[in-house]
Amino acid sequence: MNEEVKDRVIKLCAGNPGALRVLIDLVSTQKPDRMLEPLEAQGVQGPGIWILYKDICNQQLDALVDLLLSSKKLRELSEGR
Repeated sequence: MNEEVKDRVIKLCAGNPGALRVLIDLVSTQKPDRMLEPLEAQGVQGPGIWILYKDICNQQLDALVDLLLSSKKLRELSEGR
């Protein structure tokens, strides 16, 4: 993980250890930009990332990857629809 990705992960996790773990798993198994850009674009950080992973995606990393790649679905969730 390069320094730019580390900085983005630290900012996105917003001090939430669960979000940090999820983000590290995401960028370790996928292309970092593809995983981080949707979160950054929608302003999803910290506990929001953990909730997406734990409650929406039932702790399934593959489901979270699919959600992040479907920006329309992520946008609807972040807007509370």
